Amino acid sequence: MKRLVSLVLLLAMLCACFAGCGSKEDTGHAHLIWAMPWYEQSEHEMVEGEINKILAEKLPDTELEFMFDPSLASKWSLLMAGNTQIDIANVGFNSASLVSEIPKKSFYGLNDLVDKYAPTIKEQRDETYELDYLTGSMNGELYAIPHVQMHINDANAIKIPKKFEKYLDVEAFIKECENNATT
Repeated sequence: MKRLVSLVLLLAMLCACFAGCGSKEDTGHAHLIWAMPWYEQSEHEMVEGEINKILAEKLPDTELEFMFDPSLASKWSLLMAGNTQIDIANVGFNSASLVSEIPKKSFYGLNDLVDKYAPTIKEQRDETYELDYLTGSMNGELYAIPHVQMHINDANAIKIPKKFEKYLDVEAFIKECENNATT
C-alpha cells in the first residue's frame, strides 16, 4: 500500500507540474484526474480518500479523482479531441496506444520532469530497467513510466544490455528479425 501511495504521489507531483489542472484561471487548487481502463473497484472511494489525505499534507490544494472506464482505449482519441482533462493515465495493452497518440500530442514528454523531480525514476530509467523504460519512450523522450514487475518465463523479447551491443551487429539483427517469418 505504501508503494502504491508513493507512486500516486509521485505521479500527482509530476502531473501537477505540467497539467492545466482543470481550470483556465489560476486558483491555486489542482484537481487531478487519473484515468484507468478498468471497472470501478468496490473500495476506490476509501483509497481515493486516503490518497487525498496524504496529498493534503504533502501538496496542499491538490486533489486526486479516479476516472474508471473499461472502454477508455476506444474513447481516448475522442476524449483528447474534446480536451477532456486527464492528468494521469494508465496506458498499455488495454488502453491508449502511445505509438499513435504521442504524435497527436495526447501525452506530455517527461524527461525534464523526471530529471528534476524524480531521482529514483531517473536511476531506474538510466541504470536498472533501461530496456523496460524504452517501452514508454519515443525518439528518446519518456512519455510513460513502465510498471516494472519481475516475470518468470514470461519474456517475449530479446533484451541485450548496452554493454553487450558492441558484440552484435544490431542493424543486421533487426533486419533479420523483420524479414524472418519465424521471428
